[in-house]
Amino acid sequence: MAGATLLAAAPANAISEKQIQSECADAGGQYSSQKSGDTTFSTCTYYDSEDHVHTDYYADGDYYYSDAPPAPSSKPGPPRLAPNPVLSPVAPSATPKLPGSSLDSPATTKLQVWPTR
Repeated sequence: MAGATLLAAAPANAISEKQIQSECADAGGQYSSQKSGDTTFSTCTYYDSEDHVHTDYYADGDYYYSDAPPAPSSKPGPPRLAPNPVLSPVAPSATPKLPGSSLDSPATTKLQVWPTR
């Protein structure tokens, strides 16, 4: 029977709607409430310091849930590769001139074959 008495008692951590609204405003959040039967449901939606959206839910001033963003995954992602400086694109106006090429034409070179012994 003691359990039935505990269930009927008001929650010890319930706060007033006015306090929920005030704390929500202090956090820069948006407060809303709705009455359903004898129960008042309230929410406070706000951004945390990392710009994640949170909504805290209350029933008759008793906090019962927050839909916080998921925790970061502990699995590492794919490796990030630095750009390869050898394969970096070259601006068209910076066409290289190779030895033996004409200054007015695109880079060309003559193939020299050395005799083998």
